[in-house]
Amino acid sequence: MQPKLAYSYLRFSSPEQAKGQSLRRQLEASEAYAAQNNLILDTSLRDMGRSAFHGENAKSGLLGSFLRAVEAGHVPRGSVLIVESLDRLSRADVPTALLQFMSIIQAGVAIVTLMDKQTYSHEALRENWTPLVIGLTVMARAHEESATKSKRSSDVWAQLRKAADAKPMNAARPNWLDWDGSKFVLNPEKAAIVKRIFTDIATYGYGLGTMARKLNEDGVPYFISRGTKGWCVGSIVRVVDNRAAIGEMQPHSRLEGRSSRKRAPVGDVITNYYPPVVSVELFNRAQAARKLNQKSGGRRKGEIRNLFQGKIYCTCGAKASIRINNRKMGYFVCDAAFRRASDCTNRKYTRTFDVEAGILDGMRMLAHHPNQRSNEHPRAVLLRDEMATLSATMESRRSKMARMIDLMAEDPVPELLERIRTMGTELKELEAERAKLERELVGVDGRESYQERVAAADALRAQAYCDDAAARYAARSKLSVVFRQTIDRVEIDTEGNAHFTCEDGTLRFDSIKGRIANVAFDYAGQQWTVINGTAITQLSA
Repeated sequence: MQPKLAYSYLRFSSPEQAKGQSLRRQLEASEAYAAQNNLILDTSLRDMGRSAFHGENAKSGLLGSFLRAVEAGHVPRGSVLIVESLDRLSRADVPTALLQFMSIIQAGVAIVTLMDKQTYSHEALRENWTPLVIGLTVMARAHEESATKSKRSSDVWAQLRKAADAKPMNAARPNWLDWDGSKFVLNPEKAAIVKRIFTDIATYGYGLGTMARKLNEDGVPYFISRGTKGWCVGSIVRVVDNRAAIGEMQPHSRLEGRSSRKRAPVGDVITNYYPPVVSVELFNRAQAARKLNQKSGGRRKGEIRNLFQGKIYCTCGAKASIRINNRKMGYFVCDAAFRRASDCTNRKYTRTFDVEAGILDGMRMLAHHPNQRSNEHPRAVLLRDEMATLSATMESRRSKMARMIDLMAEDPVPELLERIRTMGTELKELEAERAKLERELVGVDGRESYQERVAAADALRAQAYCDDAAARYAARSKLSVVFRQTIDRVEIDTEGNAHFTCEDGTLRFDSIKGRIANVAFDYAGQQWTVINGTAITQLSA
C-alpha cells in the first residue's frame, strides 16, 4: 500500500522562539507520529515570526500557500496535516478559525493535533462529532488568550490617549514639526514646503515624479529622511499620504510575531494631536488629483495638449489621441483607426480647440443641476448611503453567523457547516466592496463644488490659450484637473462631434463645432433638459 503524505506545520509568533526547545520538540513529535503511522513526512511548512491572531500566517505565510494548494486540489485527498495544537493554525476569532479548519477537512485532508492526540477528518467527524466541540473550545481559548494580550496593549494606549489633550504621548513627530520640550510646533520653512506640495498637486494635478522634479529644480531643501539626496517619488508619497498633515495621529503597536518595524493601528485616530499644516479640504483635493493621475497614466512633460487624458475615446471604444499638423494645430483622431489596428472607419480629425470650447461652455450647465443647492456632491451622498447599507448587512450576517456557531456546538450537522462557510465568503466580499467604496469616497470628497469648478474654468479660459508659455502651462494644468474631475467620458463620432458624459451620467451634452447641444440631466431617475441655455424643465416620463 502506498504510504500517505503528511505535512508537519510549525509556527512561532517570534523568530526568537526558534532558538529554544520548541522547534526541536514539535519536529521530533511529528517525525515520531509519521513513523508510527507509515507516513511520508514533509517538514518544509514553517512560519517563523508569523502571527496567527492577525491571520498573517494564512495570508502571507507558508500556511497560506498550503491552504491555496489544498483549495486548488494540489494536495492529495487522504493526506495529513500535523500540528502541535490547533492554535498553531489560527488564533483568529472562532468563525474565521472554523472556516479555515473546515476548508482543510472538506478537501479530504485530515488534521492531527499531537498535544491532545486528536484526529479531525471528514469521515471521523461524520461518525463522531464530539471532537469538533473540543476543537471549538481550543479555538475559542486560543483567540481569547491572544485577544487579552492585544487588549492589554490597547489599554496602555487608551490611558495615553486620555492624557493626549493635556500633553503629547511622546516626542515622535513628522519631519515638519519641532519639539519645544512640552508641545509640537510647526517649523515655518518646512511647513511651507509641505503646504506647497499639497497645493501644487491639488491645483495643477502634478504627478509624484513631476512634483519631486519641480522641487529639485527650484532648489527646495529636502528634509524627509536621511541618506537621500533631493526629492523623489517616495519622499512625496511620505508627505501626501501622511494624515499628520491635517493634525491626526494613529497610535500603533507592534503586532505579535512581527519585527519592531512592522506595526498595526491600535484604537481610534486622535484628531488635533499635531498642529495641522494643511486643511482637510486641501488634503482631500490632493488625494482626488492623485486618483485622477492614477486613472490617466500620469502627466507628461512640456506642453499640455490633452486636457482629457484617459477620458476621451472614439465611438468604436478605442482611445482618441492627438495628432499635430504642420501648422502646430492639434486634432483628436481614433488611435486604432489611425494605426490601421482595427476595422474602425472613423478617420475624422476633430480640432482639440473645438472639444475644449465645448466642455468649457457645457460645464456652465452644471449651475442648473437639479441638486446644485446641496452642499455635498451627489455621488458622495450615494456612496455614504451604500456604505451604510453594506455596514448594516455585514452586522446582520455576523450576528447570524455567531448564532450558527452556537447551534453547531450543540448539533454540528454538515448543512450548517456549509452555511457558515458560505456566509464567511459573503462577508469577505462585502468587506472588499465597502473598502472599494471608501477609496472612491476619498476621491469624490476632494472634488470642488459645481459652482467652484464652473468659476475656475471660466477664470482660466483666457490664460489657457495665451502666448506666455509658463502662464499657459499653469492654466492648462489647472483646467486638466477641473475637466477630469467633471468628465466621465468624451466620445468623438465620425462627424467630428464630441459627446460628453459628466458627473457619473447625471449630465450629458454634445459639442458640435464647439457649440453645445442636446443638454440633458438624469437625476434621481428623472430626466431634465435645458431650454434657451438658462432654464431647466423636467421631461415627462
